[in-house]
Amino acid sequence: MNMLRPTLWRVLALCLAFSLPSQAEESVPPEVAAFIPAGFQPLRYQANDFNNDDRLDGLLMLHGKSKERPVLLLLRGDDDKLTLAARNDHAILPKGWFSDPFDEVTVGTGWFSLSHSINNQHIRQKFGWDSLQQTWLLQELHVVAPGDIRTFGPKQIKPVRFADFFPLVTE
Repeated sequence: MNMLRPTLWRVLALCLAFSLPSQAEESVPPEVAAFIPAGFQPLRYQANDFNNDDRLDGLLMLHGKSKERPVLLLLRGDDDKLTLAARNDHAILPKGWFSDPFDEVTVGTGWFSLSHSINNQHIRQKFGWDSLQQTWLLQELHVVAPGDIRTFGPKQIKPVRFADFFPLVTE
């Protein structure tokens, strides 16, 4: 029996190591780390030109002890310094008891998308830079459910500003 106990602990430790989500901090440049509020750590960081001005901007996703998971859009100005352009505390859904619905972030010049998986559905919200309003607007909603794939574009969805976006609101 004594020989079996260490083996069981090792098996249990291995199972836990592969089943629990990693809480390792994402590496961010020092200029980006300055935007992280106390009590938060970087979840993901992506650099790209998010407002079509040929400068490298940043998209910083955070997590902490609370359920809040802010997303910060950082723009590089003429002085080559980053400034906070938009913040949304609801765009990334909080973790549940056993899973994390947040899947991925995808970026491109002038746009980014956030993806979640909930109850066998994959949902992606794409936000694009609007030069007239000088902000990011919801441009596309893509939903994949068992036996059904739907994409909703500007004609079917309200162009909500990223800072005001709440993923569970259905207008």
